[in-house]
Amino acid sequence: MLALLIALPLWAQIVAVSTPHTNPMDYENYLLHNPNQISFVQYHHKIQEQASQELFTNLKMGQFYFLDGQLDLAQKEFQEITDKAHSSDWGEKERQVVHFAFLRKAQLTSNSRTSLNFLRQAMNFDSEQRVDDQIFPPPLVQQYKNLLRERKSKVFAMPPKTAKFDQVLINGKTQLGLKSFLKIPKQVVRITFLSNIYKPQSFVTDTHKLKDLKINLKPLVSGHCENPDWDKTLFKNHKIKPIWSGCKNGKILALPSLTDQQEAIPTTSPSKLKFLQSKWFWAGVSVLATGALLHHQQQQSRANPSPQDHSSQVMVLSNKQ
Repeated sequence: MLALLIALPLWAQIVAVSTPHTNPMDYENYLLHNPNQISFVQYHHKIQEQASQELFTNLKMGQFYFLDGQLDLAQKEFQEITDKAHSSDWGEKERQVVHFAFLRKAQLTSNSRTSLNFLRQAMNFDSEQRVDDQIFPPPLVQQYKNLLRERKSKVFAMPPKTAKFDQVLINGKTQLGLKSFLKIPKQVVRITFLSNIYKPQSFVTDTHKLKDLKINLKPLVSGHCENPDWDKTLFKNHKIKPIWSGCKNGKILALPSLTDQQEAIPTTSPSKLKFLQSKWFWAGVSVLATGALLHHQQQQSRANPSPQDHSSQVMVLSNKQ
C-alpha cells in the first residue's frame, strides 16, 4: 500500500510517503512513473534551506565586521555560526560556511591551544572541506594539514534498527552503504536517520555512544481512510489538509494533502550567494583588517598571557599582502 502527502512548501510538488506495508519496489516504481512527485527523504533535504538563511546572514556580517576591524563583533557572528553546527542537516554550501567559521575563530584567537581546538573542530565537522592558504595564513593552514595527517579513525557499531532507514546522515553528509558500522574518529556528531516510511530522527552524540541510541519506528502516516494520522510538525508549520484518500478494505492506499494559504519560502538563489565566490569576501586581507587583527590579538595576549601565544601572531602577519 502507498500513502501520499502533498507538502507544496517550496516547489508545488507532491511528497510521496510510503507505509510499512508497501513493497519497496512498488514505491520506487511509483516515483519513477510520477516525476512530479518526490520522496520524503528528498523533501527533508530541501527544507534544510529554510534554516540556512540565518547562517548566510551571520557569515556575511562576520566578514564585513572582520574587514572593518570590528573583530569582537566578527567573533560574535562566527560564534553564532559554529553554535549551529549540529542544529540541522546542512548541505554542502552550509557545511562550507560552518567549516569556514571554525577556521576564522582559530585565526582570531591569540591563544594557540584554543586555536588548535577550533582547527580540530573544523576538521571533525567536515574533513573534506578545502582550506586555502590564499584565504588563511599559511602557518594556520599547515597546522590544519598536520591535524588531518594525524587523524585516526575507529569503527563504531550502529543502532540495531539502522537498516530500517533509507539514509543515514553524519553532520548532514549521506553515508553510503552504512548499516551496521561507522568508521570515523572519536568525536561528537549530528546523526540523522531518514526514511520514506518512518519519522526522521536526529541525535547529537559522541560516536562511542552510537550503538546505544534509542530509535523509534513511528510511521510517517498511519490510520484509516476515515481518520488518517500523520505528524504535521514534520512539515515545518505548513498548513496541511487532506484532499482525497484512496482506500482498500478501509486501509490507506493513497492520501494526498496540500498546504493551505502557505507563502513560498525564499530559497538561497545563486544570485544571493555571489558573495561566496568573491575572493575579496572570503580572504579579507586588507591592511585595515590585518592591522586590526594584530591589535586585537595583542590586547588578548596582555589580558591572558601565555608562553605559547606567539605563533598566532606570526599567522596574522603572514596574512598581509
